[in-house]
Amino acid sequence: MFFIDIILSFHSSYLDEMNFHVTDKKTIAHNYLTTWFWIDFLAIIPIDLLFRNVDDLNEIVRVIRIGKLYKLIKLTKLLRLLKMAHNRT
Repeated sequence: MFFIDIILSFHSSYLDEMNFHVTDKKTIAHNYLTTWFWIDFLAIIPIDLLFRNVDDLNEIVRVIRIGKLYKLIKLTKLLRLLKMAHNRT
């Protein structure tokens, strides 16, 4: 779902600082790449598959911390969507 959101974000207009709708594809892409893209990109990485064969306790602790970061990224994305929904009302 986040991958689809990334694709849609490259094609969705946004409001700039002066409340003008920006529809130019290059400007949308530049804005997205400099704001939310990297957070969204990190959210689509399948962390559980990257650390499938973890045997060491220290590695397990590190994976747990990464899992918390993953949840934080998802929460950040949710807050962004809520802010967008609030701005439309």
